[in-house]
Amino acid sequence: DYAGKYFAEFTFREDGSSRFAVNKQWGFFPAGFVGWRVSEEKFFKNIEALSFINNFKLRGSYGLTGDEDQSTYQFITGYTYPASGSNTGTPGGAVFDGTFVSAVQSKGLANPAITWLTAKMLNIGVDAQAWKGLLGVTVDFFRRDRSGLATTQSLSFHDVVGVGLPQENLNSDR
Repeated sequence: DYAGKYFAEFTFREDGSSRFAVNKQWGFFPAGFVGWRVSEEKFFKNIEALSFINNFKLRGSYGLTGDEDQSTYQFITGYTYPASGSNTGTPGGAVFDGTFVSAVQSKGLANPAITWLTAKMLNIGVDAQAWKGLLGVTVDFFRRDRSGLATTQSLSFHDVVGVGLPQENLNSDR
């Protein structure tokens, strides 16, 4: 805060997650905010037609955030025991000599490149108060663009391979 007119703030965080491969574990997420209280400027106060406005502020912020919840150790290969049955949800396996034997199932192909989902957020706003606080108005424009959403490609391997494709950071949304 400078002179009750100018405002600025900068923040950042660096997060680590064991859900990603060693070279993808850390994400850096900065953000910044600026504001200008125009109503405190001399030129604004000298405009007689605007004397009913007690406070008029312009502000904006932009920042990055990250989310790890889209992936659960997909960079690691391995097996699931007992294997789940194909559409039934029951354990997979086979009957040998009258006894059910649980199967082992591959977790599929690993993806060591999977990483953080990131969101870029922009907020631009105007705050105004008039007639000694009898009327207040706030207007905001907000936009969030996320990228790196995990999904599996629609391509598939032939059944002889025995595994599906891993998830990748392919999707985005607004």
